[in-house]
Amino acid sequence: MKKIITWCGILTKRQLKRPSLIAVLLCMVVLSITMRVMSKDVTASISVGFVTTDENIEDNLLNHKGLLHFEKYDTRDELLSAVSSSTIQCGYVLKDDFYDSLVNGNNKKLIELIETPENIISLLSNLVMIGTIMDVSACNLLVDDALNQDFFVNVDEDDIIKLREYYEKYSTNDSTFSFDYNALYEDYTGSKSTINIFEYLVTPVRGIVAIFVFIIALTGGLSWFKDKNSNTYANIPLTKRPFLKLLIISIPTIIAMLAGYFSLLVAGICNRYLYELFTMLAYGMLCIIVTYILSSVTNEHIYSGLIPVFILGSIICCPIFFNLANIIPPMKYLQNLFLPTYYFMF
Repeated sequence: MKKIITWCGILTKRQLKRPSLIAVLLCMVVLSITMRVMSKDVTASISVGFVTTDENIEDNLLNHKGLLHFEKYDTRDELLSAVSSSTIQCGYVLKDDFYDSLVNGNNKKLIELIETPENIISLLSNLVMIGTIMDVSACNLLVDDALNQDFFVNVDEDDIIKLREYYEKYSTNDSTFSFDYNALYEDYTGSKSTINIFEYLVTPVRGIVAIFVFIIALTGGLSWFKDKNSNTYANIPLTKRPFLKLLIISIPTIIAMLAGYFSLLVAGICNRYLYELFTMLAYGMLCIIVTYILSSVTNEHIYSGLIPVFILGSIICCPIFFNLANIIPPMKYLQNLFLPTYYFMF
C-alpha cells in the first residue's frame, strides 16, 4: 500500500510538471468561463416568413407571442430570397384561396414550406403554423357548419357572436387548465419572445469538457507507450506493470475530471452539484477503461493514429454543437463509438 501511495505521488507530481497538461486544463477552464461571460444577458429570437392573402391568419401570425417572430412578405420570390440570404430561417406560402380550398376538401398543396437543407427550425414553426391555422379556421368552420344545418336556420346573429366567444373561451386555458414554470437558471433574462443564448450553450460547454477529459485520458495512454519504449519501468516486476499502467492513465484523467468539474462550476452550469460530480466520475472511469483496453490491444503507432480520429469524430458526431441524428437517424449508431456521447446519458 505504501508503494502505491508513493507511485501515485510521483506520477501526480510528474503530470503537474507537464506544461502541455496545464495548458490543456487552463484552456478548458478559460473556454468554459469565456462562453459563460460572452453569452450572459444575450437574447435572441427566430424569424420566420410567410405569404398569405388571408387577413385572419396574417393578423394571428404577426401578433404571435413567443420564440418565433413572423414576418409577412408580399410574394413568394421575396420570401425565397429572404430564406436564401438567411434573413429568416424558413418561410410558408399559403394558397390564395386557402380557406375555400380547406372547406371544399381540396387539401393538396395548400401550404408550401421554403427552407434550406440544414434548417431544423421548421420542426418548431410547423407546429405554430398549424396551431394558428386551426385557431383561425376552426372557428369559421364551426360557424359555417352550424349555419348550414337546417335546425340552425333561425339562430339569431347574437347567438352566432356568442358561439364565436365561447369558442375563443374554450380554446384557451380559461376553463380547462393552466400551469406555471420556472426558468432553469436564476439569471435567465429572456422573455416570452426571446431565448437566453446561454441555455443553448449548456450542452456545448459540457460537451467540450467531456472531449477535454477524453483527450487527456488518451494522452495518458501515450505516456505509457513512451515510458515503455524507454524502459523506464524495467525494474518493475511484470505482474505489477498492468496496475502501474492503470495509474499512469488514471492520474491525468482524474486531474482533468476535477478541472472539468471546476469549469462547470465557475461557468454556472452545475445546478445539481452531486449529480454532476457523479456524472463526471462515471464518465472519467469510462474514459480510463476504454483507454486502458485500447492501449492494450494496439501498438503505439495505431494508438497514436486513432487519437485524431476519436477527437474529430467526437466533435462531429456527438450531440454537442449539433445533433446530426435529428437529420440522419443512422447517425445515432455512429455516435455510440465516441465516448463524449455517453456523458449525456448518465
